[in-house]
Amino acid sequence: MTVDMICEDSNLCSKLQKCDGLTDKLQIWMNSFYAVFFIEQLKLKEKSKYYEYLCSFPLNITNYPELFSDEEMEKL
Repeated sequence: MTVDMICEDSNLCSKLQKCDGLTDKLQIWMNSFYAVFFIEQLKLKEKSKYYEYLCSFPLNITNYPELFSDEEMEKL
């Protein structure tokens, strides 16, 4: 799933991508694009074409401590 795909399926991400100067820093903003997109899709529930994919996400991230530093785990 690329940022371009996300922008095709999200009006808000598409608008953010068109913001002046933001596309130059897209790598920096990529996580924000994904967060906005997934929140939008979660709100759509079964209406989202990504619903089954979203349902596969873990609900408890404490099972994955190796993915995060102690500081990041505390923030999460």
